[in-house]
Amino acid sequence: TEEGCAHVPAATAADIDRAVAAAREAFDTGPWPTLPLAERLGSGNHIVALDRNRASLERLSGEARRLGLDGVRSIVADAGHPSLKATFDAVLVDAPCSGLGTLRRHPELKWRRQPEDIPRLATVQRHVLSGVAPLVRAGGILVYAVCTRTHEETTGVVAWLLATRSICASRSLTSYGRM
Repeated sequence: TEEGCAHVPAATAADIDRAVAAAREAFDTGPWPTLPLAERLGSGNHIVALDRNRASLERLSGEARRLGLDGVRSIVADAGHPSLKATFDAVLVDAPCSGLGTLRRHPELKWRRQPEDIPRLATVQRHVLSGVAPLVRAGGILVYAVCTRTHEETTGVVAWLLATRSICASRSLTSYGRM
């Protein structure tokens, strides 16, 4: 592990599990992946969930209380400008995307998505990553997850991140998992 360097693996459920298993404090732009993450973190650890939708975070907080997950904190903010001073062992980005990797389960996306959606969503993904990448603690991990296979939203965004930030890749940046 290089000092002062975040690691950017291609995300799978196993990657996320490994990232969280080692984390004492995590940050999630979900917010809905937050609850399973909080359960994996266990007591004494903390996860901060961020979303622009207050109602969504209120539902999340209610569910966390119901499940007895006391380490969940929520913040209403734009992930591109999170206005946090803290850093985290793990930062998980479940980025908004075209969803084109889920066509088998969601064939209607063929008709709902337009060609101009891809570059627009890639811009949103870069915005989110530019806001949250500085929140990764030295030696921490940044997990970037999308459910698409377009180059512009996957390796294109990661290549942009690596070119514009002081981040090193811990392994090859290819797609993993079933979509």
